Amino acid sequence: MSAADYSDLPKQGNPRKRKAWDWFPLYQERWLEDTKKLTDAQARVYFDFLCISYRRDDGILRDEDKWIAIELRCSLQKWCAVKAFLLTRGLLVHTVCGGITNPKVMGVARERQQRSKSCAKSADKRHQSPRLPLGQVP
Repeated sequence: MSAADYSDLPKQGNPRKRKAWDWFPLYQERWLEDTKKLTDAQARVYFDFLCISYRRDDGILRDEDKWIAIELRCSLQKWCAVKAFLLTRGLLVHTVCGGITNPKVMGVARERQQRSKSCAKSADKRHQSPRLPLGQVP
């Protein structure tokens, strides 16, 4: 996937003003394969990056190194080195809107957005046609 594939996603609001997702999919084999050539420190930073990415509805973080380093609780120098390595491996990608993310996070974010829209439509339908108590006829 290219960065252009992510350009149509809506902008993200403040993640602290909404309910955060409390889990994300982690496939053991994929994780082990993706992190095989990472050091322990790089793997930790990458995992923390995934965690803060999944807190966002769209999965995209603004590509501001100082802000991301603070969120990851690591030095700016360490984040920049890990980021460069992860970008070359394709584990991180830049978006056209000036963000940075992981391609898998983008897929999950789109699925969640579609599911939320579907649930909202179902809820609207339920509210439009109220149900009568059992045994009552309209």
